Amino acid sequence: MYVLATTTARSQSCNSSDISIAWAYTFDQGNHNDIAYDVAAIDSDLDGQKDDGFVIVGTTEYSGSPKLQGFIIMIDENGNERWRDTRGGNNMDAFNSVIQESNGKIIVCGWKTSNAKGSGASRNVWVLQYNVTGDTPVEHEYGGSGSDEGWDIIEDEENELYVVAGRAGNVADGDLHNHTSINADGEYWVFTLDPSAFTVGWEEIYCGTYTGGTGEDWATSIMIAADGNYVVSGFCASCDPLKVQWDALMLNLDPADGSVNWSGFYGYNPGFGSRDQGTYQVIETTEGDDDYFVAAGVHHPSQHANCFGDYQHDAWGLKNDDAGNDIWTPGCELSEGKNYGGKYTDNGYSLVKTCIGNYLIAGNTKSPTDSFDITCNNDATRPYTSDAWLLNLNPDGTVAWDASLGSTGDDEFHSIEELEDGTYIAVGEYYGGVSLKQNFYAVRFAITDCNNPKNDKDVNNRLDSICLLSVFPNPSTGVIEIVLRLSGVKDQSVTIALSGIVGKTIFASIGNLENGKLVESISLMSLPNGFYRLTAAVGDMIYSTKIIVED
Repeated sequence: MYVLATTTARSQSCNSSDISIAWAYTFDQGNHNDIAYDVAAIDSDLDGQKDDGFVIVGTTEYSGSPKLQGFIIMIDENGNERWRDTRGGNNMDAFNSVIQESNGKIIVCGWKTSNAKGSGASRNVWVLQYNVTGDTPVEHEYGGSGSDEGWDIIEDEENELYVVAGRAGNVADGDLHNHTSINADGEYWVFTLDPSAFTVGWEEIYCGTYTGGTGEDWATSIMIAADGNYVVSGFCASCDPLKVQWDALMLNLDPADGSVNWSGFYGYNPGFGSRDQGTYQVIETTEGDDDYFVAAGVHHPSQHANCFGDYQHDAWGLKNDDAGNDIWTPGCELSEGKNYGGKYTDNGYSLVKTCIGNYLIAGNTKSPTDSFDITCNNDATRPYTSDAWLLNLNPDGTVAWDASLGSTGDDEFHSIEELEDGTYIAVGEYYGGVSLKQNFYAVRFAITDCNNPKNDKDVNNRLDSICLLSVFPNPSTGVIEIVLRLSGVKDQSVTIALSGIVGKTIFASIGNLENGKLVESISLMSLPNGFYRLTAAVGDMIYSTKIIVED
């Protein structure tokens, strides 16, 4: 049996003025390497607000071997564990993507090695459905005799479907319906599922022009655009004339049948050839009256190019208009998109749009301090270890700022999500803990640019609650301790109020900030079990968080 240890990560931030960290935790299963790949905010009480914690998914080593299992953990809004589960056999199984569907269920997508599909043990797309309490999930596998993988899953509420994006192996059997254009070692595979029966609806494979090579294509991300179409992105070897290295293939699909509205591949430069570039996530954004698709990924420049003085991986940002045309001026040897980083390996894995219209990319950097776009590396010794990296880009693709988080070991972010209160959570891996291995890593933080938005009182009133206001223990059976921290505020009165979810005030008192900090204790012993809202008002600013009272 695994013993899970939750520890506060000794996270450092080389750009503390740009972000404000609420908490940072690692989740250690013992003598295993654990890596988190995705996170979803959760609405556990179904009040319409996804503010009840987070579900994080990824992989854990099986019994200390290099083989993997899927690992899922739910934490509350303060980073405390609610429940966890490990699934899979003794092969290479993984959880890659997680969402909470409209009925409250948690849906996980990845791959599992088994003989459930096809003639022998191979990777199959793996979809699991959990209750929000972590009850024994229902599992489903999809694919054929080849190696098939699930990389991303979304819910299409309008059409009442789940949509899976990933990779189809090179055998057209099982759930792959007589496709005649299977390319090399795999192609993009997109298919829909009936949420009630988990049966396959339409399914299609996609590839580039140059089929028949030895490379493979796989889709890493799918999202629903404002017009209802699906936008898919990933890595495409069949987009390379040599059919070996990857370019980024982006598709706009009709949700009715998966037919292609438009497609484009990006990054290939005839002067240099393909250099292994692709995207891990794509989002849609609006700037004024214009819609764009912005993606984060990686670019591997050639040995002779002057990309930050090296030929290691660079982080890559790609911005297209709603017809698929490239917007950002190419960087280095790219024909589309811009590359970012420093002297050594840097990667971009996930992104969100910020409150001021910038793009925040989460990934990792191994580059040293003051190396091109890299402000700092927490490891000052060479060879440099990897930091979890945040890269903030202006709408034109120029760098606004960056921040490196983690320890002096290898740390990375693999996914980032903006929360309803305007703060962010990023997850990935952190070296350390009791086992001195890679552990699940979760950081909740606010962006300084968004802490004081001008002329927007509504936004001010929604500002973190967790970043500035914390409660312990939560859930609680008795007395709670309230801590409010406000930088730049010295001595000021604070109105503390406790109310039911419907808004009726149960308790109110006046406290005082001393040097920007307030600590108060409140007894909840007379309250029945349930959900409550705690607010702390300082002038025009209101900070709030949810409290759970239980036996």
